[in-house]
Amino acid sequence: MTAPHLRSGRVILAASALAATVLVGLASPAVSATGWTSVSSGGNHTCGIRNGRIYCWGDDQYGQLGDGTAGGTRATPAPIASAATDWTSVSAGYFHTCATRAGRIACWGYDEFGQLGDGAAGTNPDPRPGLIASGATDWTSVSAGGFHTCAVRAGRIACWGNDGNGQLGDGSAGSVADATPGLIASSATDWKSVSAGRNHTCAIRAGRIACWGYDINGQLGDGSAGGTEPDPRPNLIVSRATDWTSVSAGEAHTCAIRAGRIACWGLDGSGQLGDGTASPGSDPTPNLIASGATDWKSVSAGGLHTCATRAGRVYCWGSDFNGQLGDGSAAPGSDPTPGLIASSATDWRKVDTGGDHTCAIRATLLACWGFDQSGQLGDGMAGASPDPTPNLVS
Repeated sequence: MTAPHLRSGRVILAASALAATVLVGLASPAVSATGWTSVSSGGNHTCGIRNGRIYCWGDDQYGQLGDGTAGGTRATPAPIASAATDWTSVSAGYFHTCATRAGRIACWGYDEFGQLGDGAAGTNPDPRPGLIASGATDWTSVSAGGFHTCAVRAGRIACWGNDGNGQLGDGSAGSVADATPGLIASSATDWKSVSAGRNHTCAIRAGRIACWGYDINGQLGDGSAGGTEPDPRPNLIVSRATDWTSVSAGEAHTCAIRAGRIACWGLDGSGQLGDGTASPGSDPTPNLIASGATDWKSVSAGGLHTCATRAGRVYCWGSDFNGQLGDGSAAPGSDPTPGLIASSATDWRKVDTGGDHTCAIRATLLACWGFDQSGQLGDGMAGASPDPTPNLVS
């Protein structure tokens, strides 16, 4: 185990130092928690599951941390206002958060567009987990996007919240607040997963990908971009493949995996499509990233960057203005080619990208890197400059 390096009071996880279980801070030592099984990076906040409980940290302006209060920031993980220890998934959106337990969905945070799904929409935030307006107990997954939320149950997809760009997929666009879960315009009952981006949504069924919502940057992947009208109905992407296994909708781009390879489409101004080039334009057609690897396991599309895992290692590409690529340097530029984060560990299991930060899990430890103005890295150093190196959450 390599000894941790101190930089501005942080522990830098160089080489295999991520195995360290002790963080040394400026004030006093702090023990880094183990037992993390899930993490979700939002706009400026982060949430994760540890030993069945949900902890959140970062920006809490709208109660998105779920601890019962709204306002300010928190630089270290704190449990949400729920004693439950059987949470199974959590998804952090831009200013709200949703999670699943016992087949039900609870949401908290910003609710102006009804994205909490509780049947009411208003400007007042809700800082405590509240069940959505559904008595169903067989929800299997939930995805919190910009100002809308989508989830899967019984093979069908329901969405709620802002529908100004057709991101709810119900066949109509223009509604600014739909506070109750409503089915998308599809009678299919074999949807496997759904991912809500900022203003668009993508999902998988029968090995194919369909997207809906905002498409001015080609993020729907249907071969056309720049249209002023949103597409409020699920439409297949331009790909005849029937073996897509995962999809991730980001701010204005989308990435997915098939046959162990990653393809991305949409906005590419910061190289977030990973094809080796960065241009101010968009690509409305899925294109493989600049990697011949065929063993990619997961991919996550964030604000202006993307990260993925293969062979137990994490690779990132796109904007690195705030160190969100985790390669040890933060520069006002971009990297359009997948590059390793500053860690030689080979047991990374999960990675999730936020607006300008990234978090990942290896073994049962959690590390974050990138923008930290609101404490979203969880290492107790809120307000510090961006950190381009993975650091343990304390």
